[in-house]
Amino acid sequence: MRSLVICPAILLVTVFVFSCKNQENYREIRSKVVSVHDKVMRDADLAHGLYKSLDSVYRNIGDKDTVKVLAIMVNIEKANHEMEEWMEHFEPDVSGKDAAESVRYFKTELDKIYKIDHRYKRVMVDADHYLDSRYRRR
Repeated sequence: MRSLVICPAILLVTVFVFSCKNQENYREIRSKVVSVHDKVMRDADLAHGLYKSLDSVYRNIGDKDTVKVLAIMVNIEKANHEMEEWMEHFEPDVSGKDAAESVRYFKTELDKIYKIDHRYKRVMVDADHYLDSRYRRR
């Protein structure tokens, strides 16, 4: 009789433990969002330096590269604007939201910050390629 009581109790505890482990923790996702944000901020600083270099080139060229340089500079400005918008609307405090709602929110924010990260990477590659090719020609 005692084993009939213990077996369901063990089963119940096991199911509870596994269900808790499978449930996503919004704090972990929020931490990942903040970590990616911090990396993107470092990229934004690098992009700003590239922007200054491109601006210097732009002020000193009068050839066909003007359009190319301006396009890269505009893309850096767009990335900066996206980052500013994201930071303005990001809300790390989830008071009043349940765990599932918080997980959804931070997953959405993680997707957004990854897209911004991708944009910065792309514009930095474009700027690097342009600056490398420009200075290799001389």
